[in-house]
Amino acid sequence: MHVSEKLRGDDVVMAQIQSNPKDRAMKANLPGAAMDAIVSAMNMHKDLATKLLSDQGTRTVFLDVVYEMLKRQDSAGMFNTEAGVNSR
Repeated sequence: MHVSEKLRGDDVVMAQIQSNPKDRAMKANLPGAAMDAIVSAMNMHKDLATKLLSDQGTRTVFLDVVYEMLKRQDSAGMFNTEAGVNSR
């Protein structure tokens, strides 16, 4: 999940952004929520990278998917997924 998607899902942050000018929104929940989302994204990517580097079976499946997506030139949505479901 991208940081912006995570932040869009935070009703408090979105309400603050929608009802305040940028300078006020930047002093509210947005900075803290963004840091939380960044850490979460970092951990998620680290876990995925660790799994891909350490497990040949998982790496083989991943490379099969990457190959097919590149072959179809459909790599734009490759990592824009959550729980394995393409967001398109």
